[in-house]
Amino acid sequence: MQSVDDATRTNKLRRTVRRIIVANNLSALRRRGEDFPLTDVCGGHQPSSKNSANSSHEVLDQRLAKFISEKLLEKRCLAFQRGTCLNSNQCFFCKKPSEMHEISEPSNASAAYKYEPAKVFGRLKFAGRYARTASFVRFAFDGNIETKDAPKNALTLLCDYWRAPKPEVVLSVIGGYHNIRMSKEMQRKIVHESIMNVIDSTNGWLITTGNNSGIAEVIAKAVAERQAMRLKNGDKGQIVCIGVAPWGNIEKRDEIERAVCASEERIPRVIYGKTEANSHTGHRARNFGVLKVRQSVLNADHTHFLLVDNGAQREYAEPAAIEFRADLEKELTNNGATVITVLIEGGPTTVEQAFASVARGIPLIVLAGTGKVAKLIATLKYCYDECENK
Repeated sequence: MQSVDDATRTNKLRRTVRRIIVANNLSALRRRGEDFPLTDVCGGHQPSSKNSANSSHEVLDQRLAKFISEKLLEKRCLAFQRGTCLNSNQCFFCKKPSEMHEISEPSNASAAYKYEPAKVFGRLKFAGRYARTASFVRFAFDGNIETKDAPKNALTLLCDYWRAPKPEVVLSVIGGYHNIRMSKEMQRKIVHESIMNVIDSTNGWLITTGNNSGIAEVIAKAVAERQAMRLKNGDKGQIVCIGVAPWGNIEKRDEIERAVCASEERIPRVIYGKTEANSHTGHRARNFGVLKVRQSVLNADHTHFLLVDNGAQREYAEPAAIEFRADLEKELTNNGATVITVLIEGGPTTVEQAFASVARGIPLIVLAGTGKVAKLIATLKYCYDECENK
């Protein structure tokens, strides 16, 4: 149930959006259900109603599809391995049925995979009154030599094919997956003002985990608010907000894959509708025997999603996304961007994310006043410095 403050804020945002739509003569587009004509940093070209642009869009889409299939891979499970439940038709490793494997029953308990050109990519269209669209791609990254160039190729995809403007500054924000305990006032000062002012003044990028809860959701709300301010001032350029998420941990991932495979479009458009997860928590726990499983709902206010697949599911999918994100940060640094990791609150996974970034030489800012892991790390550093100075 929404609080009075949340309901008031939601109504205020709706009124603001309506005023922006009217001010820009976009009411007709809204009635027809068409996307707002922002500068398209998601799809590889800028929108145009001219017929002459169609051929150029087709060429750009063709180049995009060719690049992804040549430079990024996907990981396919070959050997079906039955789990502890003998009656189950789900593979223990990839959770797909036996008929989707080349080998029905392997003789040992090790997974057998092969790499193929990436096929699951396109545009996610989020359900809702004000439909938003984000580019996405699923690709393999698992520590093997075949996938080691994925961070470099993903950056090329972002800049050269999805045409995100090259950033001066990248803020990679890490924190907890669950509800934030920070006060609304602190959220506004840290995220809506400080972080977003840096992004606005430097043509910067934001990187989050892409899920619809925790610190990623707070960042996304700030992006939506700042985007509305830009539109009101006549600036149609989108704020680049990239979600790096583990494919094996995403709610409705099978539906996304099936929709892409069934599409006849070169760049498939997939509707990412309401999910089984609660829209307010976005990161839901389920019980599978004794194992608690968490799956993420993707957030609608991101412009791009890099969906990292190591062939594992649920919590076993997380480490690959953490390593890929840190490698992407390093690749951005190598290309001249100033990359800073910002830690707000946080949980157990946040420690791994922070360590991965620091190990690659990425500066880490810990906002100790936000509590949880941020406070713990700040306290430990203080104690360490005290011991060193004795």
